[in-house]
Amino acid sequence: MLLILRRCRRAAVSIILALVTGCVLLFALEVGEEYTEASRVEVSWGQGDGQVPVALSKGGSLFGVRAFGCGLDGSVYVVDSARGRVLRFTRAGELQGVLETGRARMAVDDVCVIEDGTVLLADNSSVAVIAVASERPPVVLWNGKGEPAPVRVIESIRAGGAGSAFVVYSTWSKERYVRTLSAIRQGSPEQKVVEFVVTSPGETAQGSVTGLWAPARGGYYAQVHEGDPFTRTIRRVGPGGDVRTEYVVNADRVLQSVTVLGDDRRGRLYAGVDLGTPEGRVMVFDGRGRMVAVVPAPYSGKHKSSTYARVDDAGNIYLLESGEHSAWIRRLEARRRWSVGVRGRS
Repeated sequence: MLLILRRCRRAAVSIILALVTGCVLLFALEVGEEYTEASRVEVSWGQGDGQVPVALSKGGSLFGVRAFGCGLDGSVYVVDSARGRVLRFTRAGELQGVLETGRARMAVDDVCVIEDGTVLLADNSSVAVIAVASERPPVVLWNGKGEPAPVRVIESIRAGGAGSAFVVYSTWSKERYVRTLSAIRQGSPEQKVVEFVVTSPGETAQGSVTGLWAPARGGYYAQVHEGDPFTRTIRRVGPGGDVRTEYVVNADRVLQSVTVLGDDRRGRLYAGVDLGTPEGRVMVFDGRGRMVAVVPAPYSGKHKSSTYARVDDAGNIYLLESGEHSAWIRRLEARRRWSVGVRGRS
């Protein structure tokens, strides 16, 4: 009797082990991410405190929140280009203060915040990067008209370390089009990181580089358009010029625009796809170039903006939405989602 019980026990253990092994081989525990709203900032249209007036640009576009940025603490900086000032909101969405630029009107197309809390504004009305802080007067950190150039437009700015920043700008004439990424610091000359000479927009001798961006840690990101209207490739290039990672953006419709929003402390890349349209979305890639999440970012407002989305160093995503009476900026946090999937099935 005892022998029979032992044999039954061994058989049960073998069956359990076989079942566990089969489950391990057949199924995989998958970790995904979903983004949920954690807080929001709302800005109404108007001339009062905490409001932003709607302005008509020279080109006939209607702008509300033309640009916004985010700080390391989750604070949000909304640019009032029509009155030359910046509204600072707390992470909870409360108005904390107003930074004056000393300029009556601006055309700010990008915003970033450096380590000491100074706000940098890419003002294309003067083609300059303006540094604005609460405890000292505004200063011109970089002047795009300081060197002889036919036309120069600031495309993006990004905070660097120890009070420095990076600026991407374009210069063009009848003969050529140049896109440049440079490091800038107050009191120091501009240091060019990389430059692409273009015979016509979208065509370069080094490849069809249609965008440049500064990463958090050295080198640069270059967007490459190789002719396929449904695909863009973003390359992470190291300081030595070697391609470290490739991120492929694919779509089932013709891509209108792809913009690098930035990367976070985990090395993830965030790319905005067709932002400013009802089909807008943010694609999240890990450090090896694998897409790990797609965050819907639809925009149906009639007020245009130069920045429809942002990402901070912690990986929080900020999305701009606009209505008839106000605009709001939603801060989305990533939460882990566990699921069981069949191995080998995409």
